[in-house]
This record gives sequence, C-alpha cells and structure tokens, in this order.
Amino acid sequence: MDSKELQKMIGLDPETIQERVIEIASEKIAKGLGQAIEKDIRKSACQQIDKRISDTITDIVKETVQEKYVLIDFYGELCGEETTIRAHLKKTCLNWWNAKVDPHSGEENKGFYSIPRQEYIAKKLLTEVVQKELQTQLATIVSTTRSQIEEGMITVIKQAIASSWKNNR
Repeated sequence: MDSKELQKMIGLDPETIQERVIEIASEKIAKGLGQAIEKDIRKSACQQIDKRISDTITDIVKETVQEKYVLIDFYGELCGEETTIRAHLKKTCLNWWNAKVDPHSGEENKGFYSIPRQEYIAKKLLTEVVQKELQTQLATIVSTTRSQIEEGMITVIKQAIASSWKNNR
C-alpha cells in the first residue's frame, strides 16, 4: 500500500491538510497580534490618561499657588496685605531657614549663643561626613598596626623559642 492509497483510506489529501494548517496558523497569528495590539492600545491609552491627569493637576496647582488672598486673624478679620500662596511659602521657608537655633540641639532659640539654622545644618552634615571618613581611616590604621604588631610578636616568639631550644641542647 502506498501513501496515496493510505491517504484515500483515511480521507486526507495533502491539499486539505495544507489548507487546514494555513487556517490554524493564521488564526493563531491573528489572535497573538490582536492581543499585542490590544496591549499596545491599553498602554497608549493609560499614558494619555496619565498625561492629561498630570497636566490638569499641574494647571490647578499653578492657578492655586498664584491666586491672591489675604490672611485673617482669630476673629475672622483681615490682617496683612494681599499675597499669594507662593509668596507666603517663600517667606515662611526663608524665615525657617534663617531662624536662630541652639548650636547643640538645633531647636529654635533666640539666645546670645544661637546660630542661623543653615549654619547648624551645614556644621552637622560636615561633622557627620568627617566622622565617617575618620572612622574609615582609623579602622584601616588599627588593622595595619595590629598586623604589624602580630608579625613582630611572631618574630620575637620564634627567636625566643629558637634561643631556648639552643640553650637546652
């Protein structure tokens, strides 16, 4: 029995098999492309939505920060001049930054020995950096010195043992 007779018996011919393979392959490719396209569309849509939300929030913040207002006191009476949130934040931050603080604790203090906060912060940061560097250098020096002392002790012990050995013979 040859292959043609077998194909007729089973009911398969090469053209039918080829058509079916092409059909199945094209369906799988289309499905895969569809999923990839759907994923790209979702990603693009999310990016556009995020951008719109970000732009909207940015616009709202810009408007709010530049909007003018007047401070009120405990009784609801207007006090002070018309200002913006941006100007008020700038003034508040500068006051905080330039405030006098205790040189040891950093707490606000207008005493005779107080220093500006920026000086306190700079000294504190510099001290931390110097201490870390000193610790590293000190650890290296101690390790090196320890190794040298151990080597010296080993040499002295060897010499003592050798001289003791010679004397006992």
